[in-house]
Amino acid sequence: MERALLRRQELLEALVDAPGTKPELVDRIAVSRSTVDRGIADLLERDCVEKVDSRFQLTETGRLALEARLEFRTIIDQIQDATPLLDVTGLDSVSLDLLRGATINVADPRHPWKVLERSDEIVNAANAMYGTGPAVFPRFFDDISRSVENQGLFCELVLDDAVFDSLDASRIQMLRELVKGDNGSLFLTDLDDSFAVWIFDLPDEEYAGITVYGSAGIEGIIYNDTPNAVSWARKEYRERKEAAELLWDFQ
Repeated sequence: MERALLRRQELLEALVDAPGTKPELVDRIAVSRSTVDRGIADLLERDCVEKVDSRFQLTETGRLALEARLEFRTIIDQIQDATPLLDVTGLDSVSLDLLRGATINVADPRHPWKVLERSDEIVNAANAMYGTGPAVFPRFFDDISRSVENQGLFCELVLDDAVFDSLDASRIQMLRELVKGDNGSLFLTDLDDSFAVWIFDLPDEEYAGITVYGSAGIEGIIYNDTPNAVSWARKEYRERKEAAELLWDFQ
């Protein structure tokens, strides 16, 4: 079946919207009549198409098989798009649930902060943020603080011990204010991740994702609003929170 789907995908796609005769299929996909004859014979044998009068149409088996093939092709393309980030995090660290339907933004060294534009929009629209911090950069304080000031933003954060210890007094005070702003909490633990996990609650939707860090800073961001992606991110966040110690609790 898998080999047949690979070879006959174009023919299956030509039948998605409407049944067709063999001459019509020749015109739709611009191949020879003999190619259509062989393809239809192969798909009939596998119960992927059926003949009704003089036209061929997809069976439910054929429709489901094509959907599975297209989904497989999509996830392969997304894995390829995410390769620069997966090289840093490792594929075993990131679930396919996060990648399915995801937006993948890889940082451009010439414009390193441009990769944050979409996540900035999400931050500004959010009511609550849950996230881990294996690394912290100045832009983090600026963006979160602005959202807290503009509309209130509940922040529950799990930071790496060493990262927190590296902050100067002014940054610690700024961090305290943004966590305190809407009665949030801060936890500390030993994070050895190469990426931050985050979840944003918006009025009508949820976003989840990871921010990937490398030796040069932010390597890129993967974000997704599908239920499976959000569920994966909440599980990853919860595991890190359960291993952490509470430092500040303003609830």
